[in-house]
Amino acid sequence: MACSDDAPLGSSSITYESSSVDGQVSLLHISDVHGATGGYVVINNNVKPYSDDVAIINTGDLEFYHEESHYTNSIAWMVDYWNVSHPNRPYLLLKGNHDAVDIKFPGENSNTTGSEHEANATNYLLKAVQRDLVVWGDENGPGGYWYKDITHNGVKLRIIGTDEYQHSMGVPAPLDGEDPSMKYSKVFSPKQVEWVEATLKSTPSDYYIIMCHHQPLYKVHPAEVLNDFVHHGINGEYDSGGVRKYWSSMSFYRDGNIDLMARIVDAYLHRRHASFTCVNGVAGSSLAVDVDFTGCEPATFACHLNGHTHRDFCEYHPDFPEQLCLTVGCNSPIISSEREDLVRTREGEGSYLLNRVTIDANRKVVIVERIGANELKNESWIVQDGSSRKRIEFPIKHVAAGYLR
Repeated sequence: MACSDDAPLGSSSITYESSSVDGQVSLLHISDVHGATGGYVVINNNVKPYSDDVAIINTGDLEFYHEESHYTNSIAWMVDYWNVSHPNRPYLLLKGNHDAVDIKFPGENSNTTGSEHEANATNYLLKAVQRDLVVWGDENGPGGYWYKDITHNGVKLRIIGTDEYQHSMGVPAPLDGEDPSMKYSKVFSPKQVEWVEATLKSTPSDYYIIMCHHQPLYKVHPAEVLNDFVHHGINGEYDSGGVRKYWSSMSFYRDGNIDLMARIVDAYLHRRHASFTCVNGVAGSSLAVDVDFTGCEPATFACHLNGHTHRDFCEYHPDFPEQLCLTVGCNSPIISSEREDLVRTREGEGSYLLNRVTIDANRKVVIVERIGANELKNESWIVQDGSSRKRIEFPIKHVAAGYLR
């Protein structure tokens, strides 16, 4: 049972028949293809051998800058290669910052409002490929958040997709005096936060949960690694030791609450009440968050899936160590070879990558396998300590005592 006082929000379940391993469920995670046709071809070639996987999750940035017709090509690639050819494996999509901001949709002009543009991004992108595949959190509104329930090999999975670009709550372009990157900022509506709370409460306790976002929830790395982030609009602060730097990935809320969703998940897993306010000192806007999970019997949290940074980082959140954060960038990676999870080329086939994410309910681990890119094929992805990062296992942690559930 989930929280006893909350009814389920709806049903969009599929049960898959497969000869794969009992107690395991796998999905494919891609992000930030940015309209690169070659990327779609290479990724598709690597996807074909994994036809038993239950879903493909794209955490955003199909496109780059204003292209009124280009996004339709991306939709066609997705449907032709993944949706139609694999009808029993849903293709699940989130908005990225470029999808939400830089695409000019049909009929838009200088008078198009933020709410209208938000609705267009949801309808022309998200609902074009998954209209009847998911339970929408804002069924008749512009919000692009949703969830999907899947049962496979005895594993019950709830995939929750967030919409970080609800510009009706902010602005589709920077306000006077703001940094231009503000137009790419995270903006969650109060309605979406309430929906996330209700969705978590209604998740049966025998499920596994995957939370999907475009931007990573956090990042902590040495300052020298972050110097090449400047062109990406990323900002942050040194920690008390002056060695590491926390960057906010262009978060709309710049008071340290970049981890809004991680804080909500933490309250859920620990059955707590959480109340805090996210404030943007530049724009003068705020978001009050008040969630109460006391009395809940939480499901097992598997991981967050993220994109946006064009980097490959897979690690537990430093402030919420029960929460595994898996980030992937399919195209044009930003490379710092001495610190990256993986080292791959910036262009061509060597740059295209996706992650296969497997929940092993028997062994209580999340397995990440890197698929694609030339370097993977000759086993050359080795990090500083000499270990391979082609295949990594992460224990699913029990929040109460730090042990495996």
